[in-house]
Amino acid sequence: MVCFRHVADGRARFLDEARVAALGTTVDALWAAAVAGARGGWAKSERVAVGGTAFSYRRLVDPGGLASVVLLDPAAVAAELGPEVRIAVPTEHVALAWAGGDAERDLLMGVGVREWFDAGPVPVSPVVFTLREGELVPVFEARPSGR
Repeated sequence: MVCFRHVADGRARFLDEARVAALGTTVDALWAAAVAGARGGWAKSERVAVGGTAFSYRRLVDPGGLASVVLLDPAAVAAELGPEVRIAVPTEHVALAWAGGDAERDLLMGVGVREWFDAGPVPVSPVVFTLREGELVPVFEARPSGR
């Protein structure tokens, strides 16, 4: 489910279909605008090396909402990192992505996803996703050891 907010007169309101229509637009048009607005966000992600390994991942930290690009346009992320891309949004304003297909890298990154999730001021999800047939599907949930 996607929720849109409209900010006017210093107030933020969630939009239902009637309010969307009153703004003279459609949910599809709002979705297209959100994707277009987020598309440039992935270019702002940074490559981060995982110390002591040959692995790296991409991290996008953006309080302005660009981190949502991994959810709005995961194909842009997969175009860079490959068809087995792994995507996580462990805490608000933070997106992580890496090339999948390596169990050791997934384990290391799963630990990192869990640490971000547990330490973040606004946790979002410890679930790691991949892109299959154009849809995000869960691969695994990063859990504390012993669970």
